[in-house]
Amino acid sequence: MTKLIQVILANIILMGLWTQVQAKEVEIKKSAMKIGWAEVDITPPSTMLPVDLRGQYYSRIASEVDSPLTATAMAIESDSGEQWILVSIDTVDLGPGGGREKYPMDHEGLLMDVRADLKGVMPKFDLSKLTLVATHTHTAPYMNKTINHYREDGRNLDKLASFDNSTYHTYVKSKINSVIKQAWNNRAYGGLALAQGSVDVGHSRIGVYADGHHEMPGNVFSSDFVRFLTPPDPTLNLIFTTDTSGKLTGIMINIVSPSQTNEIKKYISADFWHNTKIELRKLYGNEISILPFGGAAGDMNSNHPFNDDKSYSRPESIGKRIASEISDVFASAKDKVQFSLEMGHAIKDINLTTHEFYQRHPHPHYKEKREKYLAEIHAVRLGNSVWVNNPFELYNGWGKEIQNQSKANQTFIAQMSGLNRGGYLPTQEAMDGGKGLLYGTSFRDGWCGPKGGEELVNHTVALIDNLFDANN
Repeated sequence: MTKLIQVILANIILMGLWTQVQAKEVEIKKSAMKIGWAEVDITPPSTMLPVDLRGQYYSRIASEVDSPLTATAMAIESDSGEQWILVSIDTVDLGPGGGREKYPMDHEGLLMDVRADLKGVMPKFDLSKLTLVATHTHTAPYMNKTINHYREDGRNLDKLASFDNSTYHTYVKSKINSVIKQAWNNRAYGGLALAQGSVDVGHSRIGVYADGHHEMPGNVFSSDFVRFLTPPDPTLNLIFTTDTSGKLTGIMINIVSPSQTNEIKKYISADFWHNTKIELRKLYGNEISILPFGGAAGDMNSNHPFNDDKSYSRPESIGKRIASEISDVFASAKDKVQFSLEMGHAIKDINLTTHEFYQRHPHPHYKEKREKYLAEIHAVRLGNSVWVNNPFELYNGWGKEIQNQSKANQTFIAQMSGLNRGGYLPTQEAMDGGKGLLYGTSFRDGWCGPKGGEELVNHTVALIDNLFDANN
């Protein structure tokens, strides 16, 4: 090969790379968008009852339905070719912990199963850009495919029984497959209004005491109680979607709290999100879609610590507070709908450092040591906002670090979202106060500790930076 030919080929390659970079930049430029919504009921039918509820360290068997469980899907596609589908699911989490590369499918969460089912079914949608998020209600059935052997309340040896959760897993999976396809097929040109508000729902549940130790949940009525580890976080991030005429079609709601007001009950319930939907549909009609999820709230709870009679924390009260604030925010946001904005979707597989225990000892379930935990994280840019996710019950401090370093004007954080269940991800301050034994900070409660948290923050911020630096 002559030197001239080598130079020509090198230039062709460089031009190709430059073209790829330019194409990537085009994806971040303003363009019109198509938006689609769909919702489906995922409440276990009567023939499937009773079910084993997930969310406590003891079994709760439910035979009654207090409020329906739903899955809500939102699909967005820009004219520049970017895509995203987000599904919010009334469940405690998305399945057992594991790793996509090292462990078989039955150690995976719901996301990989849904992607496998939809492969080839939606040829115009990139399934890697499908994301799921759990609302973290503690009154929904197990979502995994295992058989649970339980003793009622962890004590009564006379009530030994078992439940095969694969039946409900299969049922929900088919429903979610359907709602994803429906939302994608419902795409139509529309607009977005990005907005923020403030609502009192999420409160810290880690108490700090006079001798410096921490407790979760903290007892505020103890004589040596000093304060909570973190202050309440009233952040309310919202996306309103409209059709081309400006009529409201859907609301994405991000608050810093799990939906676990009914956390110890023995019935099926979507908790306060059900009540929120009722109140919002009174205001805007039954046809609007509502997609809720919690932010960095691993150390937060929706039960108000100082409200002894619990009336302030009842699902009905919380639902009314959220809907009232959203109504106030929408009154001004409806005049700020954008029908063309920047959209970019970045995805990265990251390996996070695990608790030291798992680097030295086999995990009791997976029977081997584990130095890294694999997480698939996403960052989705919509105008000057960004949505990011993680598979953990993420302590609030990590969320604040991400938001403080984010280049976006508004940063949505979705916890309990990813390939599987990562468990709690505590901060160093929480670890120190609990001496590694505090509920939520022990290696028994999650795959990663503070080092993994620092890595998650760094990777997430870098992913955001790439989306906002693309055109600079």
